[in-house]
This record gives sequence, C-alpha cells and structure tokens, in this order.
Amino acid sequence: MSSARESGNGKRTKIMLATVMTISLILVWVNNLVPFVEPWSWVLLGGVLILLVATIALLARLVLQQRDDYWRERGRDPKHPEAHPLGDRET
Repeated sequence: MSSARESGNGKRTKIMLATVMTISLILVWVNNLVPFVEPWSWVLLGGVLILLVATIALLARLVLQQRDDYWRERGRDPKHPEAHPLGDRET
C-alpha cells in the first residue's frame, strides 16, 4: 500500500515539475518577445526567478525519490544503502 502512495507522489512531483518548467519557459518567452515598459520587465523577471527556484526544488525532490526507489527495489534501506540486509551478507 505504501508503494502505491510513493508512486503517486512521484507522479505528482513529475506533473508539478513539468508545469513549473512550462510556465517558466512561457514567462521567458513573453519577457523576450513582447516589449514591456520597465516595471513590467522587472515583475516578469521576478516571476521567472521564483519559478526557477521552484523548478530546482522539485527537480531535487524527484531525483531523491528516484534514488530511494532504486534502493527499495534492491531491498535496502534508502537512508543507509551500504548496510547489508540480513540475507545478503557477504562472507
């Protein structure tokens, strides 16, 4: 049951990441193509910077989830993957 919840979180993170990246690209496109007066350019630049930070945070969350899933598939604790599980000790 927890694996279904974890895969749902991963899917939700990917959707949020795609949405934020799309909005960021649209804002950059609008800022470069449409000649705005000075105050609006600064507002758009602020929006792009906020979305850039959100994109980096979501990308980091996605990478960490994928790393944890990798270790769970191999039967190891994601927080301590170097520790051997009971049946996997090397002798």
